Amino acid sequence: MIKFLQLKNFKCFSDIMVDFSNLTVITGVNGMGKSSIIQSLLLLRQSFDERYLQVDQVVQLNAELINLQNGDALRYSWADDKEIDIIIGFENDIESSFTIDSASQESKLNVNVNGSDWKTNLFNSNFAYLYAERLAPQATYLKNRDMRSKSRLGSKNGDLAASLLFSLAEKGEKLPIPALKHPDAEDDFVHKNVSEWISDIVYAGVQLRAEEETANSIKLSYVVERGSKKGNATYSPLAVAFGFSYVLPVILGVLTAQPGSLLIIENPEAHLHPSAQTKMGKLLALAAQNGVQIIIETHSDHLVNGIRLMVKGLPKLQKLDTDKVLLHYFNSFVVDDLDDRYADTLKIFDDGKLDGWPTGFFDEWEKSLISLVD
Repeated sequence: MIKFLQLKNFKCFSDIMVDFSNLTVITGVNGMGKSSIIQSLLLLRQSFDERYLQVDQVVQLNAELINLQNGDALRYSWADDKEIDIIIGFENDIESSFTIDSASQESKLNVNVNGSDWKTNLFNSNFAYLYAERLAPQATYLKNRDMRSKSRLGSKNGDLAASLLFSLAEKGEKLPIPALKHPDAEDDFVHKNVSEWISDIVYAGVQLRAEEETANSIKLSYVVERGSKKGNATYSPLAVAFGFSYVLPVILGVLTAQPGSLLIIENPEAHLHPSAQTKMGKLLALAAQNGVQIIIETHSDHLVNGIRLMVKGLPKLQKLDTDKVLLHYFNSFVVDDLDDRYADTLKIFDDGKLDGWPTGFFDEWEKSLISLVD
């Protein structure tokens, strides 16, 4: 598990240290460096997948996970030298450092690697990442695809989620973490629990089916249920709410995660209404409590409130320990005409309250309310 990340001269950061826990929530206003934190990890992962990092000691800036262009775009604008440092602390006191020479304008940069451990969750086969823009609803879905940075969900858009769901159902695969079984699920088969969690989060009474249409394509369909009454019609992803397609790879990524694995998700709340966002926060918290390391970037106070409710133990789900979640709110400051970024780290107490509330941290509702009643 990642315990901390330090970045020096990386993009908008001159020098920042960020702690990580089982569930790490990265938030803040636009342009404050939230994505840069995630991109530093993705840069290493995609370079590892291309075998540049561990074999040639090179980082690949432009590949399947991210495109960071060149050394100038990667380096902090006011840096005095060309070196960029990414330092990661893992559990068991393992520390790895990656010093990048950003002098070149090429998409591949030399890197000096020290203390590498390629078995950590950033580099092993259980790693998965979902980009903010996931795959839109499709009539049919790819069954397979050749990719260097292939995870169980396919590309960063989750384009193989339908294929994975079909395979899991066909093989009768069960949840790697039994504690992630939905309370209403009859058993712990993954495909059945995916339907239950989708019904819980997005729309009650929906069953999701995955069928092989051709040798190279999968067809998804939704069946609407009301109690014991099952609808006669099945609906394609094109005929149901956009949120179903966006939430599927997130739920599937969580339910297929192995204990100790790393899952990075940008905007898990995308295309979900407020109550669904809260429920999504609860699912992510449940997975984190049971051994999955999750890093999320979010703009949703509803999702954060779902996590806080899990800490307080209000839902009929397993309680989230306070030491297994950290919130980081990113902001900026200017000193001597130099623009830099920092993070306010917030902890959640047992009662769900936060140990601080920085200006700009999900306080827009209060500001608007004050203006409305003035």
